[in-house]
Amino acid sequence: MAIFKFSNVKKKVWVYVYRCKRVCEASDVKEFILQKPSFNDLQINVHELTTDDKNNKCFVVSAPYHMKDEMYKPEFWPKSVGFKRFDLFDGKYKQYNQGNFL
Repeated sequence: MAIFKFSNVKKKVWVYVYRCKRVCEASDVKEFILQKPSFNDLQINVHELTTDDKNNKCFVVSAPYHMKDEMYKPEFWPKSVGFKRFDLFDGKYKQYNQGNFL
């Protein structure tokens, strides 16, 4: 049986996380997520996004799709940190795509 390179990729949930302190790094966000019991063995990617905001940072987080409901709960995130679905096709971040982003 032949093995083809042409295949699907695993579906992911993409979350835009904003209103994070300037001292926060992508590794801090990843560590926060991985300390949650249901996430400790999962592949999580976090990437800092460029922003003109001098007081806050924002990130995009990807995780396995089956964790979507958990990640969309307000109690999952620290108080006052904002989150919403990340839209790869939004013009603001069009330089990114799934191939070169996460």
